[in-house]
Amino acid sequence: MQPAESTVPKPSQPKAAKKQKAATRDTAEFTEVRRKKVPRSSNTQTHPPHGLVGRPWTSPNAFAALAERWTVGYTHHTLSDDDVSSTTIIPEPDAHVADLHHDTAGEFVTCMNIDAGTPTATVVPLDVLLAELAALDAASHLAVSTHQAEVEAAHTDSNFDMAALVNAVRVDTLCGHLSSHPVEFGIQLHHLLAHDRPTFEFFVRQRLLHRWLRATWGGTSSFDRLYTQTFGKVASKANIIELFTALAFPDDHETLTAATENGDELSLSRFDFELVLAIAEVLLAAHGPLFFNSEAALLATTGALVGVIASPGAMRCLSSDTMATVLLTTQLGSELWRLLEVVYASDEDMRRILLTLHDMYELGQCDLTTLGQVQVHESAPCLIVNTNYHGKLECVEWLASIRVIDVWRTFHPHVRLYSGPGRVNRLDYLFIDHDLATNLCTSASYLPNTFGGDHLRHSVTLSHTQSPSSRSYWRLPRELLADPHIILGIRQEAALLLEDMIAAPLANHGAMWYGWLKRMKGRLVKCHRQYLEANTTTLHHLQLRVAAAQRAFEVNGFGAADVGAAKLALEQASAEHRQHAMDRQFDFHANTNERGTSHFFRRPQGTKVPITCVTVDGATVVDEATVHTSFTAHWRRIMTTAADQQPPSSDRRRDVIGSITKRLDPADRDALDSPITADELCAALKTMDPKKSPGPDGWPAGFFQVAPEFFSRILHRVFEYQLAHHGQLLPQQRRSAVALLYKAGDRGDPGNYRPIALMAVEVKILSRAMAFRLAVHASKLVHQSQAGFVPGRRLHDHVTFVQALQQFCTMEDHDHYATFLDFSKAYDMVDQGFLFDVLEEMNVGPSFVKWDVAQPFELWPRSFVMNLAYHAPAEPVRHPMTNANHDTPTTLRSYLQRVRQTCRTPPPVQGDVWLRLLFHMLPVNSRFAYLQSTRPDAICCAYGCGAVETQSHAFYSCPHVHPIWTFHTASWSYFGVNFSWDSISDLDNFTVSPRSVPRKDALRILWSLLTATTVHLIWTQHNLIQYEHHTPLPPDAWHQLTFIGWMTSVRRWLRLQLPDCPLRTTVLQVLYSLRGRPNYRVLWAKYPHCLQLLPSPPST
Repeated sequence: MQPAESTVPKPSQPKAAKKQKAATRDTAEFTEVRRKKVPRSSNTQTHPPHGLVGRPWTSPNAFAALAERWTVGYTHHTLSDDDVSSTTIIPEPDAHVADLHHDTAGEFVTCMNIDAGTPTATVVPLDVLLAELAALDAASHLAVSTHQAEVEAAHTDSNFDMAALVNAVRVDTLCGHLSSHPVEFGIQLHHLLAHDRPTFEFFVRQRLLHRWLRATWGGTSSFDRLYTQTFGKVASKANIIELFTALAFPDDHETLTAATENGDELSLSRFDFELVLAIAEVLLAAHGPLFFNSEAALLATTGALVGVIASPGAMRCLSSDTMATVLLTTQLGSELWRLLEVVYASDEDMRRILLTLHDMYELGQCDLTTLGQVQVHESAPCLIVNTNYHGKLECVEWLASIRVIDVWRTFHPHVRLYSGPGRVNRLDYLFIDHDLATNLCTSASYLPNTFGGDHLRHSVTLSHTQSPSSRSYWRLPRELLADPHIILGIRQEAALLLEDMIAAPLANHGAMWYGWLKRMKGRLVKCHRQYLEANTTTLHHLQLRVAAAQRAFEVNGFGAADVGAAKLALEQASAEHRQHAMDRQFDFHANTNERGTSHFFRRPQGTKVPITCVTVDGATVVDEATVHTSFTAHWRRIMTTAADQQPPSSDRRRDVIGSITKRLDPADRDALDSPITADELCAALKTMDPKKSPGPDGWPAGFFQVAPEFFSRILHRVFEYQLAHHGQLLPQQRRSAVALLYKAGDRGDPGNYRPIALMAVEVKILSRAMAFRLAVHASKLVHQSQAGFVPGRRLHDHVTFVQALQQFCTMEDHDHYATFLDFSKAYDMVDQGFLFDVLEEMNVGPSFVKWDVAQPFELWPRSFVMNLAYHAPAEPVRHPMTNANHDTPTTLRSYLQRVRQTCRTPPPVQGDVWLRLLFHMLPVNSRFAYLQSTRPDAICCAYGCGAVETQSHAFYSCPHVHPIWTFHTASWSYFGVNFSWDSISDLDNFTVSPRSVPRKDALRILWSLLTATTVHLIWTQHNLIQYEHHTPLPPDAWHQLTFIGWMTSVRRWLRLQLPDCPLRTTVLQVLYSLRGRPNYRVLWAKYPHCLQLLPSPPST
């Protein structure tokens, strides 16, 4: 790379300087860290800012709460004296008290304070920043009133000579004057610009070098000392000019590039970019000191954390990322941009740099606000490399972003271990990819170092086979419930479902509910995908609006307000998008990152540690099948009753039950035993936490709380239907997701885990409503000595009682002791049958208990089933073709004769399918409800539309099938014939128009042939799709196949008739009429020989 050009004129015949070579540190190298006490006056070691210990940089809603309470604008005041004008940018904080959605309690932001030249991260409560903004508002009003006096004093009483200090390379002194006398500093700066341009350019390079050295070594040493120890020369004007003349960036330090719409390429060197940021920072400090020195003002303006560079004492500089954010993304930056254009109005090179920088930002192809801080390589003398170093927290955030975790900590969450020298800290880590650690890591340990050195040896073992892991189930994204359009859509769909259930009281409400949830899931998944795409698209459109507004302003000279409005809209949308991303990643970072010595003993949360071993007879077994079998067997013994287990003693059970004295009176029994109402379900639903984790179905309580009145009535109908027809809830309502959470001790012992089950929210609503009802009567049934789970009683009473009892036993010298009943002893062996016997003894009615004691048929006692089979009354079987038109044996017999006659007309294979359809013998998917325990979608349509597949759906109403009947109906409507489900499933419903009555027999023949052909084709395609995974036919293929099949059946029928048969003649006449109908005209033209009964003669 060529040396960067310098605008500082070279002194006469300077000594040739050795070219400075920049080097980038190899990322694979390790830095040796040793404790070493260095006097502050001679501290030139690298001094990065101290990061936070154990906490994130900011709380989740800090910036949102700040933005809705304060906005910080600005105003500029200009005073002129002779040929020098002084402009001061004064903040204008604006407080808001309405539409506050975020509380400030517990919210915080990390600010970087300079303490004795060292940057230190300090957690500042949001309320302190709000108070700082209120104080800034008062200071701004005072600054406006005193601005003229300050400018006049700066013109009359000079405190320093800036030109002399610049030429003497008194960099630290200049920083002090910039901090204490910003107005005078700005006036002298512009005086240098106008009358001594070389000195001004030299000052800019001094400032640039000052920023680089301070970013690397901190502010504990003077600039002269840092320069000397970094470059081996005295900090003089000649040496600095020589340094910048020989400036060369390393080869791996890429130039910033961007491609324009017309194919050209914009390029900007990092040196030029840093030069712009350095002068912009000086302009901000001189013209906007209140902004520059206020952490709260910069936070509110940029919507991002403020990065600083330490200077001597308590002074500071702003980091490159912060300055780029202020300059390029804020309204304050537009004022700085105006000042830059004034400063470099006559410098064509700098104007080109500014224009290139502006165009690159507008194109948005590279993020100029996250390039990191330029620092001097610690192996100096060399020059500048980009290290992107911002402290420990940014390092662990980077580790989280690349999805690596500390495996040892996940296996040993409570162990205190020190691996570093002297065993005072844990310095050795092995970070492994999260998926790799979850699936393949079996152990991690620290071992004695047998290879030499004072660190422990860290070992992580990977298994040769992948550990089994279950696939995480779908969960409804919570952000969708914040969209009013989605909420409205859910309410409307729930209302339509409730109307359908009310209109069809005999329908399978459980199947309707399951199908509706499946369809809603598909729609919401699509909505979420579009929601994420819309956010990205919105930001892109706003960026284009800003670019268009700025281009129009440059061309036409007006429209500054449009540019400001477009930038403000872009800033707000970017802040919302950035805050949403931070909120999504906050929990992951807070749970998986280890951020310091004081925090590394915490228990990791949210990290999945696989169960890869089991302890059998004192030996550790890692065989996958053995581990699975052992854990399953252990918890099966706890959660189920073994078939060979001896029943409890009936005598002891009767003795315990006989001791019960509390019973419900008849009025309370009737109140408790009354059916569950929709209002009770609605009340229970409204009191649930909307943010609780959902069950395996993925629907949280917040989804149902969108329309509690509708969903409570829907669930009430579903529960009542399931209880009345099946005696139990739906399969998905009886399924829970059980996970084993490690407690303590040996990981191979299944008893050292705690099971937790997540059930469907629908069941929680029902159980909550029942619990509310039972809580009213609980105080009448539970003894006063028990306070748990009884409204109105406090556990504090038990604590006080135990304390008093302990004191009594001590004073009276009684030998008593308190015992703790372990979880496994208290709940693992509870006999639920005994629980129901107790409820029955307490006079709790059967209707209240029936929700819990429903028993499937396969578990009924064999003797009971046999007695039912032998002694049950004869139940008359209803004929499958019975309806209101033929409900007697005589009418049924006559109807069956007509059915057999009709089904003999088409070919046998087609007539057989139609006959089975009329007898309800075809195995459509609704008949496979018994498979839902293993396949919840077993009853759904084979085409994947989500509806329950009944006969009417499979052969008529399915969206993939119904267009076929519509296609043929359009042509047959001329004769008054339709292909409705009533006519297909009941042949007596076949009708024609009055004018077509003379040809009704012929129409019936052709109609039956077409219906049989279509029914056979529908059933054939259904089986191919469901069992052989074929692709559904396109609509045009359906039309042609049904037409060809129909014509084949018609030719077969015509050949079987006598040539002089009147019915045959009428059929041909009807066919001639159908031939001219719109839908058939095209098909007849495509197949002109479809009715040719004899083969064509051979061509000569």
